Parts: sequence; C-alpha cells; structure tokens
Amino acid sequence: MTGIIYNKIRGLFYYASALKNHYVHNVPLIDKLIGTSLKNVDIFEKEEKHTCPWNNYIAAFNLNFDDFCTKDGGNGEYDFGGPNSELNKIFFSFLKKYPYLKVTMFMVPNPIFKNIGLYNEKHKENGYIITNPKYEKWVQWVKSQKNIEIACHGLYHYQEDLKYTYPSAEFIWKGESECYETLIKAKNLLESVGIEVYGMRPPAWAPGKNFALINAISKLFFYGACSTPTRGLNLQTKRVSNIYPQFYKNMLNIPSNLSIDEDPRNMVKVIDGIIKYNGLISLRGHYLYGTKYIKNGIDEENLNHIGEILDYLNEEYPNKIWYATLYDVAKLWRRFK
Repeated sequence: MTGIIYNKIRGLFYYASALKNHYVHNVPLIDKLIGTSLKNVDIFEKEEKHTCPWNNYIAAFNLNFDDFCTKDGGNGEYDFGGPNSELNKIFFSFLKKYPYLKVTMFMVPNPIFKNIGLYNEKHKENGYIITNPKYEKWVQWVKSQKNIEIACHGLYHYQEDLKYTYPSAEFIWKGESECYETLIKAKNLLESVGIEVYGMRPPAWAPGKNFALINAISKLFFYGACSTPTRGLNLQTKRVSNIYPQFYKNMLNIPSNLSIDEDPRNMVKVIDGIIKYNGLISLRGHYLYGTKYIKNGIDEENLNHIGEILDYLNEEYPNKIWYATLYDVAKLWRRFK
C-alpha cells in the first residue's frame, strides 16, 4: 500500500513538473509528451524552398525503421529481427524487388523492454545484449547487408523515471548528463561488435528533459533523427523543417514526414509536394509485425504501401529520385550547408 501511495505522489510530482516545463497544456499528459497523429497537419507550413542539393536529383528518399534488435519472437516476445526472425525473411525478400532502395535501421543494443514497451514490465538487463556471443553470427549478417545503415535507438528503450506515460520513452525525463552517459553506453556496445553508428533517434520521440537529449546527440553523433510533423522537436510547435535537414542546437536533425501505414493515395499527394520543394521523403515504420498498438509495423498491407510508393516514384519520376541512407543524406547536407 505504501508503494502505491508513493508512486501516485511521484506521478503527481512529475505531472506538475511537466506543466511547469510546458510539456502539457489542456490535453492528456501522454499525448503531449509522446506526440499526436499527422491528421489535419500541413507539413509545408512555413517551409521555404531550398536549392536542390541531391547530387542532381530532384528529391531524396529514405525508408527507416525503429526497434531493430536481437529479439526474434522467442520467449513470448514479438519478432524484432533477431537471429531466428521470420520477419527478416519477409522483409529482405521484399527488398530484392527494389535493390536500389536504402534503409536505415534504428537499433536497440541492449533491449530490456517487454514486447512493444507499453507497460511497466521489463527483462533483466543484458538478456538480449548485442555483445552476447550467441548473437555473433547474426551481427555478421547485419553488417553484410550493403544497403542497410544501422543507427542508434537508445540503450534499453525503457524508462522508469516518469510514471503514467510510455515506459518505452527512454529519455523522456533525463537531463543532459544522463542522456550523454546512456548514449555513450549504447554507442560503445554497437561499436564493440564492429557496427559503426552515425545517427540517433529517440525512442518514442522523447528528446529529454527540456530537450537535453539534443545536446548529447550533437556531441556523439553525426546526425539526429528527432522530429516528425507533430512529434519530437516539433511537439506543440514547429521548431525544425518537416522536409529538409536542419541544424538545431548544433545537432543536424533529419526529419521523418510519412508513415508506412498511411493510405498511399494520401502519401502520394504529400510526396508530390515534397518533390516540388526538392525535399527529403522520409518514410518510417517499426521493425515488427503490425499490431493492435503499432499500426506502422511490417505486415502485408504496409509492405504493399511501400511497394506502391516506390512504383509510383519509378513511374512518375524515373531516375530523378536519390535513394539514400540517412547518413548519406547527412553527409551531403553538411557539405551543402
């Protein structure tokens, strides 16, 4: 009973602190901290057209996924692409149809979240850590994929600092020093198995207390992928572009602007607009089967959506789109700017 009372008081304290720091305003805490959907959002608002920097192409395209890790569907877990993954067979078979496509996978090197991280349940630390020798063959396979970039997606993808919101939002209440220490651990784990990482995306788009994570990313990574039109850096107000990379507090931010579960007919309208602006088309999903809670996972319908978009681009803009990893995009943009 004492523990329950303590957690409720602690939760009220965090809620009050969130109000003080302008995280919440007349809407549920979880919506303001994690973000809302793309409905009724004009992603081109306040955008100014840039001179095209894309190696003489009219626009750039990247497909990216969150939550790639060593879990493979065993022990009652979802399949996130680990050693015995059936999902890998499906997705990499799909990729063979589009050999020019470049994909950025945001990886969790020591996942302790259970299933999709909506509840305060976790595995023991290091249970799925990437440095375990049993994953060595899988790591070699990951590194052998020529069109795949591995980027960082936190250390654990789990937090217990802020109750009554997503446990998966790992950095949601961390200060800069805590963010830095956590990212160092994650980066070191990945690099210790020979995976070079240049980018980082916050789990659940939570950029830390007062955006503390942004400073930590700028010190450790070549780029951050920290915004959608309504989440991350663009939570509550637009701070960075939805269609171009942009520096924010010394961090080069690369935006995501579309999700693979959206209707392709609606996506095409947005894509045509991005191309008119000579922007970046950044199509995101989660690397697991689509579920009740995660609509933009990999299932037959969403793979068809991706295929429809790629076929449309090939038909309407043949040889005019630059297919790149987010690291490729960041390198070119830094030279451009």
